[in-house]
Amino acid sequence: MNKICCVCVGGWPIALHAACRMLLNNTMLNEDSYRTQINYTPVCDCGMDYESVEHYLLECKLYSKYRKVMYENINEVLQLRKESSHVKISVGLLLGYQWEDGVSKSPDTVVR
Repeated sequence: MNKICCVCVGGWPIALHAACRMLLNNTMLNEDSYRTQINYTPVCDCGMDYESVEHYLLECKLYSKYRKVMYENINEVLQLRKESSHVKISVGLLLGYQWEDGVSKSPDTVVR
């Protein structure tokens, strides 16, 4: 798969369209599927919470093994960039739309 077309979450490449779907809340996760009346429940298979993007990426015990790899990869990148290792991991940080301090990664530009 072309590196330009992928992002890595938990060490696994995910096509950019999947990341875009997460940003748009238009996934096949139970919470979105329930909202669009495709699924009968918004609850995750783990039974702990709604299966939202945040739950899937940061909390679900079913994916803890992959999350550990993802955190190790994030820490490695932060060390290479000499960033603080005290960065709070969030959906915004993982999907690249916002840092915790509220500053977007890039300003909007006008397209004509």
